[in-house]
Amino acid sequence: MQTGSKRDLLKCLAVINEGRVLFRDGEKEYTAGDLLMRIAGFSRLFPKVAEAENRQILITVGHSFHMLAAIVASWLRGYNAVTLSDVAAKTYGFSPADYLITDHSLDSCTAGNRTVINTGDIPLAYEQDSASEIEKVRSEISSLDPSGCRITELTSGSTGEPKRIVRTLPYLEQEVTAIYDVIKPENRDDLLVAGTVPCYHSYGLLFRLLFPLYSGITAWAQMLTYQEEINSLSNQKKKLILVTSPGFLKRTDNQECQCRIRLALSAGGALSSGVLAHTLNIFRSPMLEILGSTETGVMAYRFTETGNEYWNGFPDSEIVPVKEPENGESILGFRSRHCDIFNATLDDGTEIFRTEDVVEMTGPNRFILHGRKSRTVKIEDNRISLDAVEKIIQECQLIKDAAAVALKSCNREYTAAMVVLSPEGSVIRKSMTPGRFFMHLRSLLTGSIPAVAVPRSFIFVEKIPLTPTGKTDYVTILQEFKHEISAV
Repeated sequence: MQTGSKRDLLKCLAVINEGRVLFRDGEKEYTAGDLLMRIAGFSRLFPKVAEAENRQILITVGHSFHMLAAIVASWLRGYNAVTLSDVAAKTYGFSPADYLITDHSLDSCTAGNRTVINTGDIPLAYEQDSASEIEKVRSEISSLDPSGCRITELTSGSTGEPKRIVRTLPYLEQEVTAIYDVIKPENRDDLLVAGTVPCYHSYGLLFRLLFPLYSGITAWAQMLTYQEEINSLSNQKKKLILVTSPGFLKRTDNQECQCRIRLALSAGGALSSGVLAHTLNIFRSPMLEILGSTETGVMAYRFTETGNEYWNGFPDSEIVPVKEPENGESILGFRSRHCDIFNATLDDGTEIFRTEDVVEMTGPNRFILHGRKSRTVKIEDNRISLDAVEKIIQECQLIKDAAAVALKSCNREYTAAMVVLSPEGSVIRKSMTPGRFFMHLRSLLTGSIPAVAVPRSFIFVEKIPLTPTGKTDYVTILQEFKHEISAV
């Protein structure tokens, strides 16, 4: 078993036991031998290129076995692997791409001037002897330079405009090592990694492909979309390491999970105390929350069974607070051996990645997260954190979920909230007129929220809109309010 030292994933692939089961999909098992043969099948379709930086293969695949095979095959032929959603694949235009690998129905008309390859068209076996085929691909993998193995991911960051983030295999290996050293999984044959996140996204790529390969734990190949699909894995007779997100957890009902969950992981934003308590109740397992981004990779974590507001930087990472001169707030800065992307320089010349997260340091590499700077607004000369307002609204007993925004109408600034009512809240709402319920809701929030920040407008919905990666979609939410106001 891996014991925490950095591991070469390419070497792992080159020497892995052919019979080891890497992925499951229903009753189907995909072994290491199957993976090597699939890599060989993909790589035969691409001519070897000399200038990898200028050549790309787009990969939009939901099945993690096929995704991993396509990525490695791209590297074998000198291409940069671009992992992205099927929607983004149709419009991706940063630079030319010769091939598009997909398990969706994307034709050449929607894919541009690219050769479209469907994963279902690639056989697992060939007329040639499979042993010699596997030996050949092992040799090719072992000769690869890890620093030349690149994955490009798309992220909107804080701007809403897509941009490329290019990461090398050694960068990803450092991330996997950091995660493994925190989790320290035992009895790997009794575990199964399964995820509700897409494997084209950095979080899914890390946990649904690379972490299982690194740890030797079998992974469920298909993404889990519904709570019922998690329960269906109870017939696998294994404990789950469940990789999920705040957006998914907010949608779960109160039904107790039928699987044995060894550990639940969540990334993409801090969980509110209500969602955390709900998750611990239905999964009956510890929760590991991860703070990070496509640009930085993993930055910090908090591991809890009962709730804990303190975050800790990962080993080999450093949390660097940056003071804001205008208000004295500390903004989270980050540097690590596995992050080579910088956007700020300290007075001593140290390069860091400066985030938009407001933090309060409680010790070396330990902090409390107070929300995003970009989500802090001025209302009647008061600095208001919309994240803090949102958190308080979510803790109201009548509310299951909420998203807060700042608006402006007739030169007056105020907050508004899109709200999902709890069962109790729905009952009370039906028993009152709209005006009385509005006043009742505001009265419950008054005292917990500064008076100027108590929402003056509510929209009631069945669920909060989310982005494709499971984050709250504030752009869509603001559009729902546009009939009466404009965004601050």
